[in-house]
Amino acid sequence: LKQAFLAQHESASQLRAVVGHMMACQRIASDGILLLAYGVIAISMLWSRHVQYTWAMGRPDARILGNISHANSAGGANIVTWRSGRMDVQLNGWGTGPLVEQCFAEIADMLEQLPGISIFVFLDMRRGIGSAPRAVHAAFKFLSSYGYRIKRVAVIGPLPIISFMKMVASVAHQEGVDFFFNLAPAEAWLLKEMGRFRNK
Repeated sequence: LKQAFLAQHESASQLRAVVGHMMACQRIASDGILLLAYGVIAISMLWSRHVQYTWAMGRPDARILGNISHANSAGGANIVTWRSGRMDVQLNGWGTGPLVEQCFAEIADMLEQLPGISIFVFLDMRRGIGSAPRAVHAAFKFLSSYGYRIKRVAVIGPLPIISFMKMVASVAHQEGVDFFFNLAPAEAWLLKEMGRFRNK
C-alpha cells in the first residue's frame, strides 16, 4: 500500500509539473501575442500621426516630387506626386472635413511646384466609404481654383462611390474624368491619355 501511495503521489506531482509547464508556456505565448498586438497598435498610431514629405535631396526615386500620408480614426489618404504631372491618390475609410482640407492644401502646394505641367490623377477609392459635407465642399473649392490644371482623372471604386463621384464631377463641371471598377483598365486609360497629351 505504501508503494502504491508513493507511486500515486509521484504521478500526481509529475502531472502538476506538466500542467504548470503548460500554463507557463501559455502565459509566455499570451504575453508574446499581447506584445505583438501592442506593437502593431503603436506603429499604426505613429503612422496615423505621420506626415511625410519626400523632397529632392536624398530621395530614393528622383521622379517623385512628394509622398504625403494622412490618417485619423475615420479614414486616411496617401498622395504620391510625380514630376511628370501624375498624382496617385488612395483614399481609405470616411473622408472627414479637416482631413480632406489638409490633403487638398498640400496638393495645391504640389501643383505650385509644377508650373505649366498638365496634371493626371489616378484616384483609387476602392476602400472609401464616403465623405462628410465639409469634405465635399472642400473638393468643390479646390476644383474651382485648380480644376483647369487637371486634364484627366481616373476614378476607381465601388458603384456607390462611382455614382457619388460622377455627381461631383458633373456639378463641378470637371471634364476629362472617367470611372472604373478595376485598376488595370483605369491604369491603361490614364497612361494612354498621358501619352496623347504629351505628343500634342
